[in-house]
Amino acid sequence: MESKQICTAYIALLNRRDQEGSIPTSFHWVLCYLPRSDDDTTQGFYVYHVLDESEAWEQSKHVNPVHIEQNDRFHIVIKLGHVLADINTVTDFTASQPATQDDTPLLSTHRKWSCALWIIRVLADFQEAGLFSAIPLQTEDDKMKFYRRIYSAGALASGYPNSDFPVVYHGEVKMTQYK
Repeated sequence: MESKQICTAYIALLNRRDQEGSIPTSFHWVLCYLPRSDDDTTQGFYVYHVLDESEAWEQSKHVNPVHIEQNDRFHIVIKLGHVLADINTVTDFTASQPATQDDTPLLSTHRKWSCALWIIRVLADFQEAGLFSAIPLQTEDDKMKFYRRIYSAGALASGYPNSDFPVVYHGEVKMTQYK
């Protein structure tokens, strides 16, 4: 019997440019994948995110893996879980997702579309396709909890003591596990 290939999904949090030198209060979210089930980051991540730099949302992606930890705004990578598909399927699916809000409802925490909401929508679409079940994202409550936990992981990784998101290093990559 043929075993199904899997990838691992992560969210990288980048410090926002306007918060350099201070404790971050918000982050730019980046969706990352490794083409295997372990945390071997030596070859880099496949990276996807959306930007609103010209008043029009656009997707930014890298055709080849990159070492996101080398970005000067890199904060932490949060491991989410496995996607039950090979890397080509995962990256093609992600690249096909529109950067704009379209008919996606905003969470009650948001007044406008964001990089975080785009990632939540992509992961929910993977879940709807039966490819991602590590984190429930069916309801608005599920999505709100996920948003808050990712934000908390980023804030706690800033050095707050007694964090329930222990930080480990995989090479130069500062990482924690979503829970």
